[in-house]
Amino acid sequence: MTKSVDEILQFDPINKTADYKRLAEALYKRVRKRSLILVVADFFEVPDFKLLAKKHEVVAIIVRDRLEEKPPVMGFASLRDPETGVQLEGDYSQKSVDAYAKKVHAHDRVLYSTLRKEGVRFTKIYTDENSAIALRRLFEGRI
Repeated sequence: MTKSVDEILQFDPINKTADYKRLAEALYKRVRKRSLILVVADFFEVPDFKLLAKKHEVVAIIVRDRLEEKPPVMGFASLRDPETGVQLEGDYSQKSVDAYAKKVHAHDRVLYSTLRKEGVRFTKIYTDENSAIALRRLFEGRI
C-alpha cells in the first residue's frame, strides 16, 4: 500500500494524457468489492464510466483553473500544453477567447450530461476556491 501512495505522490503529469477507458477497464477488473472510486482530473475529455459505475460508486472531481476555461486576452502569444508539451501559438484576441470559452462551456454540458446518465456524481472545484466546501456538498448526507 505504501508503495502505491509513494508512486502517486511522485507522479509527474506533465506530457501525459489521461486514458479514462484504460483506467475504467483496469478498475473494473481489479477491484472486486463494491467500492467508492474517486477520479480527480480536469476532464477535458469526456470519460466513459458507464460499466464501472454499474459495479462501483464513481465520483468525478473536476479540478480546473479559471484561466483554463477563459484565458485572458493577450494578443499574439505562445503557450505550452502541459499534457502534450505541444507549443500553441496564436492570437488570443477577445473574439478567439470568447469562442474558446463557448467551446469549453459546450464541452462541460456534454460532460455533465454523460456523467449524470452514467450515474456518476460529480463536482467542479476551481484552484482558487476552498475545496472543502464543494466536497462537503458532494458528500453531504452520506454515511
